[in-house]
Amino acid sequence: MTVKLITIILSLVLVGCVPSSNNNTPNNPPYPTNPTNPNPPAEELEVFTLAELATFDGKEGRKAYVAVDGMVYDVSDVPEWNGGHQGLTPGQDHSAAIEQSPHGKNVLRNLRVVGKLE
Repeated sequence: MTVKLITIILSLVLVGCVPSSNNNTPNNPPYPTNPTNPNPPAEELEVFTLAELATFDGKEGRKAYVAVDGMVYDVSDVPEWNGGHQGLTPGQDHSAAIEQSPHGKNVLRNLRVVGKLE
């Protein structure tokens, strides 16, 4: 009887030590980040107007940024955005267009957040 009780108690303790499968905590955002260039906290993000965003068009050595749902993403190193992507160009808000894309918003998880759209 004592061995069974000890086994049950140890089992309960060990189950309590198993990490949760919920990775959507503040320290583990729902999108993967690049450990060498993590996404900054929301309060540290640069704020862009549409006019400022337009200057990040990827031309003549400039960075290429796109906005979706108020967040600004860096697409400079994404080959598909070199010169535009499916008729879309960097430096614009593509919130409506991404809804029609075959990949949807899932592709945003691989991009670095650089700011917020005002």
